[in-house]
Amino acid sequence: MQTELDTCWVKYSGIDPIAYLGKYAGRAPVLHLKDFVGQKTDQPPYGLLGLPPLKTAIDKPDGAIPFAYRPLGHGCQDVPALWKAAQDAGVMYVIVEQDNSPDGDPLGDAGKSMETLRKMRG
Repeated sequence: MQTELDTCWVKYSGIDPIAYLGKYAGRAPVLHLKDFVGQKTDQPPYGLLGLPPLKTAIDKPDGAIPFAYRPLGHGCQDVPALWKAAQDAGVMYVIVEQDNSPDGDPLGDAGKSMETLRKMRG
């Protein structure tokens, strides 16, 4: 049995995606590298669930930072460590994914994600 790991949802759930990759080394041929900001709350973060997006921490009575996707390297993920863990775990394909663009510039965000990958390559 194999898995196709999505780093965003693994980390958001409270599990370290780097450790998770290590645990399933050799069984995760495809990896979705996805970055985000925000803190886990009791509310579903995913816009497809029909919830209106929260724009700022002020919108949340508890002051938590609302969930939002970010270009790779512009959120809370340790991208270089994830990249190394993917190599160590035998990942064959990496998909850089961002479900939506909070600033409304999906091509610009794709460029930022590519720049993050270029910097890691040296």
